[in-house]
Amino acid sequence: MHLLIFNSYFFCISDTDEELKEWKTKFEERIALLESKISKLGREMTDTDTKSSILKQTINECIRENSKLQTEAEVMSTNLFLF
Repeated sequence: MHLLIFNSYFFCISDTDEELKEWKTKFEERIALLESKISKLGREMTDTDTKSSILKQTINECIRENSKLQTEAEVMSTNLFLF
């Protein structure tokens, strides 16, 4: 029997192949689960970045449109006073 220390966890590992295979399988399953979670979080970050970029673009378009409308309103107001 051996003592294995992994990430501050202590594991007793016996010398039997079956028990070693079980531990290996458990670690592989845990690693696969963590890789899946990492992948999902990466996709969520990409989605968030994309949404943020689209919202910034929309805000900039609205600011430009607002500025254009204000300029047109000022021109129309000035023209009304001239007549």
